[in-house]
Amino acid sequence: MNLTELQIQLRSIEEHISNLQAEIEKMKPREEDEKKAMFEKITKMASKYPLEGRYFPKTSNADAKAYISCLSYISLADDRKIYDKLLFLCRLSNGMGLSMSSEDVFKLGLEIDEKYFEKACSELKCQKYSFLADALILVNITEDATEASFRLIADIAKIFECEKE
Repeated sequence: MNLTELQIQLRSIEEHISNLQAEIEKMKPREEDEKKAMFEKITKMASKYPLEGRYFPKTSNADAKAYISCLSYISLADDRKIYDKLLFLCRLSNGMGLSMSSEDVFKLGLEIDEKYFEKACSELKCQKYSFLADALILVNITEDATEASFRLIADIAKIFECEKE
């Protein structure tokens, strides 16, 4: 074998390795596919195990949606362990009579701006203690809540005009 034949074989091997790598990449799950699968799993679990037996005054679907939207916004303020938080929110929404997918709950949090958030929070004053309790559960669901999350909840308590006690 001479040098030219070795170079031809080496190029052939390189091409074959490149093709194999391309096939491996095709077989790997995509991040979007993983997210979609996780959203579906959360939605199924939440529909099986809604948070029932909790006190929710009879509210309209709009108020319940605002409640979940604001909590979703809070959960996205700190994006650690977002799937655990989404599971809680989906179970809560199912317990309130809203049948929302986890992806819908996630999108609600992304779509909220500060003006809507403050307006919705002021409309939820009649449920302020339930909301604050759920917000505290939500941010500390993974037992590693950030100080910024607690500050956000303290700001919401100010909007609700809660006393220090």
